[in-house]
Amino acid sequence: MSLYELHGVGYEYQGEGVTFRALTGIDLHIEAGEFVAIVGASGSGKTTMMNLLGLLSSPTEGRFLFRGDDVGARDETDKAALRNETIGFVFQHFALLPRLSVLDNILLPYRFSERVDGRALEARARLLLARMGLSDKEDRMPAELSGGQKQRVAICRALLMEPVVLLADEPTGALDSRTSAEVLALFDELHAAGQTILVITHDPDVAAHARRQIVLRDGKVVEDFLNPVRQLTSASVVSASRVEAQPPSTPIASPSRADFFADSLRRRAKFLQNALASLTSHKLRSALTGLGLMIGVTSILVIVGLGEVVQHVFDSLFYNAGTSKIYIWFDSEASAPKGVRHWRGFDMRREFPAFAAPFSKYGRFRPFLWTRGCNVQSTSKPARAQLSSMYDVDEFTELDAPLTKGRFPTALEIQSGANVVVLGSDTVDALFAKDDPARSNADFPLGEILTVNGCEVLLNAKVVGLLGKKDTVFSGDANDRLYLPTNTMLKSMGPRSVSFFSILPNRDVDPRWLADNVTNYLTTRAGENHVFGSGVPAEIIEKIRGFLLIIQALTGFIGGLCIVVGGIGIFNIMIVTVTERVREIGILKSQGAKPRHVRNQFLAESVVLCLLAGVAGVAVGLVITNGLALGLSLYQPTLGGYRFVFAPLGCAIGLAVSFACGVGFGYLPALRAARMEPAACMREE
Repeated sequence: MSLYELHGVGYEYQGEGVTFRALTGIDLHIEAGEFVAIVGASGSGKTTMMNLLGLLSSPTEGRFLFRGDDVGARDETDKAALRNETIGFVFQHFALLPRLSVLDNILLPYRFSERVDGRALEARARLLLARMGLSDKEDRMPAELSGGQKQRVAICRALLMEPVVLLADEPTGALDSRTSAEVLALFDELHAAGQTILVITHDPDVAAHARRQIVLRDGKVVEDFLNPVRQLTSASVVSASRVEAQPPSTPIASPSRADFFADSLRRRAKFLQNALASLTSHKLRSALTGLGLMIGVTSILVIVGLGEVVQHVFDSLFYNAGTSKIYIWFDSEASAPKGVRHWRGFDMRREFPAFAAPFSKYGRFRPFLWTRGCNVQSTSKPARAQLSSMYDVDEFTELDAPLTKGRFPTALEIQSGANVVVLGSDTVDALFAKDDPARSNADFPLGEILTVNGCEVLLNAKVVGLLGKKDTVFSGDANDRLYLPTNTMLKSMGPRSVSFFSILPNRDVDPRWLADNVTNYLTTRAGENHVFGSGVPAEIIEKIRGFLLIIQALTGFIGGLCIVVGGIGIFNIMIVTVTERVREIGILKSQGAKPRHVRNQFLAESVVLCLLAGVAGVAVGLVITNGLALGLSLYQPTLGGYRFVFAPLGCAIGLAVSFACGVGFGYLPALRAARMEPAACMREE
């Protein structure tokens, strides 16, 4: 069985309505172990013949058999596997990848093979380098080598997988005479060791080294003859002393599961390494390409991060016991058109507890009792202030203001109506002169006695506590008030009716539902012409939150547009990258890269670029978010100080979007690269 059998093989190039016939009616047999030179002038069809013999393209007519198999009908994946396992290429211009070291260039076929003996092949590559006199060059880049050294590296790569055929295209075309002689001597030695060698050349001196010559003219075989048997030249002898043909075959041991896993990791690491090398070779272009995506990811992270900051602000400022309450009152303005201008309310001591009792399982009811314009006299100056009553101990603790000094009244003091008072944060300067001697006391104003009159209240009260600053969004002038137990005020004011009260709902009770039920009950009890109003601050907060969510959504939409624009930029640059690297794609395919290998390589570059942009966007977003959080904490210390905002959801979304962009916008360019014909790629300069 012949190594190659060609029966009536022809090949036509199609392009823009023009058909060019490169080969016609080729009938040829090439046996294993031959050294054949395919010779012809420019345009004779030599390159097309090389592409067919190297399985880089398929004939357009006739039968083409390789090792008895009709490979003309095989798809690109099958032919890539055959190229990888059986054919070693040596090209005129070396076809080394400039971003890979010498050793990595030699190991290129291994990346695309099904073999898992990577370490054994690496050892074989080093042995080949040693026998080529290049042991000290394995970590060098191709640009650091001479032409002869590059060609020897290319030969090492061609021999790595122990190919059936060594296919050389003008192997001395780019070399000086001395280096050319060394390369030809090496071919002589390899052939003497049993290697099948096919050389494509127009140089008669090169063809003379072959055992057989096939001459092409105008796409046809015009001569096929044997050269006279030659003795090794002196150059061959010198070469033989150094090369000694190929190294011994690399045994393939039965791989274990660990071998498969380790080999898989090595291949993936190489994909990522090559992707990074490609991106770093055009640093500025890569940075500008990823900028749009980075801005989009930054926007997403800032949106999510600021959402956390806003949540913290809301929790600090709004979501407290005061804003969780429901406020119920008689609405005289709404009742007036119905002929009702007044409602007597509930007696605070007798009727209000009875009214609240049926609703006690839903929440805690507390009446409002306050007076305005009270005259308050301290030891140093008079002032006017408002008094507010506290119904129980819990209502004091629910003031949502820090107690900076002293204490709240005890349950016994509240029950008995003791003359004790807690001051709002802004009342101290209003009640006590700047030069008041009492200010020198460490516990000031605790223990000071205040006299209150002029507002239906007449009493002396002892200061037992001082409140810190309280947010007044939903509590008016709460910092300017004096807080006393309800029974203390009632003892001085006498019986009082209540028409305004608050409810603190239990956690599992909907505030609006409870407010509606209480107002309906009051209307039924007082008469249908009586209108009662209700206020649920939590509803206002939720409306504010909804407005902020709309702003976040609009900002997110802008961030999404940035991501789309960035993705289009990545798509465009990946198309440009594929166009620029057509020759490289041809080299990869010649070494056995299947379409999926090429696709995955370019897809890896797109994903790595997007992930790097995503990581940068996350970092910038975290800096911006935490900068804003820090500034807010310095501007408003009452929020509880600065805390680091990590925004794990934003980080996860940002990186996930980056990965999706890498896959989504990189897939079509990668697919385009994978579908390119190897021979067409190799024609690109």
